Amino acid sequence: GQVAPAWLVHALPRDPGDSSRSPGATAARYALAIALGTVVLLLRQQGMSALDTIWAEDGRIFLADALERPFRDVVLAPYRGYALVVPRLLAEVASNLPLELAAATLSGGSALIVSMLAAFVYRATAFLDDGVLRLAHASAIILLPITIRESLNNVSGLHWFLMFAAFWGLAWMPRSWPLRILATIVVALSALTDPLTLLLAPVVALRLFAARRPMDHLVTLGWAAGLAVQLAELPPLEEDDEPGDERKDRRHEEDDQNRHHQEVGDDVGAPQGPVPHVPAEESVVPDVSAADRAVLDVLASDAS
Repeated sequence: GQVAPAWLVHALPRDPGDSSRSPGATAARYALAIALGTVVLLLRQQGMSALDTIWAEDGRIFLADALERPFRDVVLAPYRGYALVVPRLLAEVASNLPLELAAATLSGGSALIVSMLAAFVYRATAFLDDGVLRLAHASAIILLPITIRESLNNVSGLHWFLMFAAFWGLAWMPRSWPLRILATIVVALSALTDPLTLLLAPVVALRLFAARRPMDHLVTLGWAAGLAVQLAELPPLEEDDEPGDERKDRRHEEDDQNRHHQEVGDDVGAPQGPVPHVPAEESVVPDVSAADRAVLDVLASDAS
């Protein structure tokens, strides 16, 4: 058969492997870095503590759905037209814990996931000879200034960080099965959380030429499978939709609700500006059970 050009075969350098002779020490370093990154992310939030606030959609959409509906019904349920599996997973965890821990679970869990993705990027860029350059790629996820506006410490913004990590997951050519599986999980979760992961198709095409061993295409299959599920969940486009149809009215209603949360947050001293993190007791969850509503009432009385 036709042989691909050498430059194409070597376009994605193979992972050099971990030179450390102590896997335990390496794991400890990564754990420490992830913990530090999580703390930095939580401290970057302006105004009220991230562990005491919930982003608008995190409470009203994801947590509310997790509280009121079975997980099998919501894990692939579209919001804004597409599935967001990772936010649904974290909201499911929060719904199974005491409700007063919801803010810490959603905000803290989001920070932890982003920090873990930064560690993933650092490992995936091991083929780069410059350690400072690797650190710059990884720390960009944590320190990028623009993230403080809307993507910081909330499950609703995790898809942006997942896409960045998915790029490096597709460009990574690990040598061991555990690392291949790790890359596949990250890429698949990105596809299941944002259909824009389809834009990484050029990297996938490059990988098809550069990866000569079948085992190196596990991550490619994860990308394709995740997108297949994601695209299957997209609502059909209807040309005869009118401006006042039910779906559009629902979107406008959600926008009004989110703006209301911003106003409520401003009244109680939440961070000013474009970051509508609001106190947990003000993240109104509609139609929750009486027991859950009682917990919310307790939180509200404690805050006052």
